[in-house]
Amino acid sequence: MGDISETRRAQASEAVSSDVLRYRWLGAGGSAALSLAGCWAGVLPVYQPQALWFDAQPTKTFAAATIGYAGLIVLAVSWWRLGRLIRSGSAGGARQMMVTLWYWVTPLALGAPLFSRDVYSYAAQGAMAARGWDVYTAGPSLLGGPFAAGVNPLWRDTPAPYGPVFVWLAEHVARVTGDHVLTAVMGMRVVALIGFALIVWSVRRLAVASGADEAGALWLAALNPLVLVHLVSGAHNDAIMLGLMLSGLVLARRGRLARAAVLITLGMLVKAPVGLALIFLIPGWSGSRTGWVRRSAVVAAASVTTVIVTTALLGYGYGWLSALSTPVASGRELSISSDIGVVLGALSGHLGLAASHTVVSAVRAAGLLAALGGVLFWFWRTPRLGPEYALGMALLTVVILSPAVQPWYFLWGLLPIAAGVAGQAVQTKLAAASVGLLYFAFPCGQNPDVAYTLCCYLGAALALMMLHHMDPAAGFSRRTGWLSGLTYRQADHLWPSLLDEPPRRRRMARRTAGLRL
Repeated sequence: MGDISETRRAQASEAVSSDVLRYRWLGAGGSAALSLAGCWAGVLPVYQPQALWFDAQPTKTFAAATIGYAGLIVLAVSWWRLGRLIRSGSAGGARQMMVTLWYWVTPLALGAPLFSRDVYSYAAQGAMAARGWDVYTAGPSLLGGPFAAGVNPLWRDTPAPYGPVFVWLAEHVARVTGDHVLTAVMGMRVVALIGFALIVWSVRRLAVASGADEAGALWLAALNPLVLVHLVSGAHNDAIMLGLMLSGLVLARRGRLARAAVLITLGMLVKAPVGLALIFLIPGWSGSRTGWVRRSAVVAAASVTTVIVTTALLGYGYGWLSALSTPVASGRELSISSDIGVVLGALSGHLGLAASHTVVSAVRAAGLLAALGGVLFWFWRTPRLGPEYALGMALLTVVILSPAVQPWYFLWGLLPIAAGVAGQAVQTKLAAASVGLLYFAFPCGQNPDVAYTLCCYLGAALALMMLHHMDPAAGFSRRTGWLSGLTYRQADHLWPSLLDEPPRRRRMARRTAGLRL
């Protein structure tokens, strides 16, 4: 009997490994297809003196868009089904997730940027700072040439809304890479990868410290396709911002409050919203409100000192504070307050009650006021929920109610929640939101024409058709395709897994289960 049970365990372990391996390679294929397609259909430079990536000829661009969107679908489905294995306890733990992460990240780290032109803005701002120009009073159009041409027209004449720490990083990338746009973009990708490495390191340690499942935290916070395509491929500065913030939370967990405040403040000097994490250091993890005054003093002193010293050393001044409203010019499609304001403003203007822009501004202000109330609500519940979870919910509240929202902004709140104690219901909702937000942008990083859009949808359809025939549903025999020996209790546990399976097999499973009940 002992030998039989050991054999069964070995067979089960082998089966689990084969499942993980299948989704690892399937996701890696999707990542590679997306990265390769980006060489023609991604966010390419306008001028290309040396062809690291390829010329965007229409025929090749449309074919690449089809392949790239198919790869995105494959990556998302592989990630979702890998999450099912984690929830069932058969994914092999954090080590298997780290190996899978290497497979999925590497192609995207080597390819062209995708889904946003922001990295060209970073490179241009670094080039301006390297020339001694003030990035807080002028836009990249002052540079002219390849750097200015690569920037989204919306941002060419706007000052940088980023803190001095990020401008310092961009300046030093520009000093190393010179006037070559492509190498500057890849240099900013390296900065983003450093931030991503900090995220992975921090999430693992926060998950262990808070009692969360480490593999599940890595799955939601690092392997998440929304993270991979925007923080790694898109090279957004949110990566280094979030990496510093989460590293600060790790230090706070270890009782090093002043150092934690320093790291989070440095993250705020990359991008301002992460400064919200400072107030969530005050309650701590004790579950008691005693000692809040002392902790407040430590956090305030460390933060103010860091701002003053860093700003003095880097020499960029405080001009970034006046440029914080710059992002409001974009990202309004996902903003609830902006959408409601536009509708009410149009109605008010039509009825002659008030000017449209006045109504829009009023609704946005109401949204920010509501966000402040939400932050206070989650702050007061911190001793009960834990700083990571409460901070994540507060950041999500701010993002949802802010006047400008981009898909990757949701990662501000998602990552702390993933690292803290979160039930499966919360993880599933965040995972579903991540998948939905993947499709609010196109690989070219701007609003595409009709042909490009149709090619993307064609790629999605082809990928779904392929996946429809690849994996049999749980409980099916590969030879017969029929359920065998299914009891009522087994059928009751089968329904959730069928939600992720092809509709034809799902209907067949239900019919067969009904006959067996």
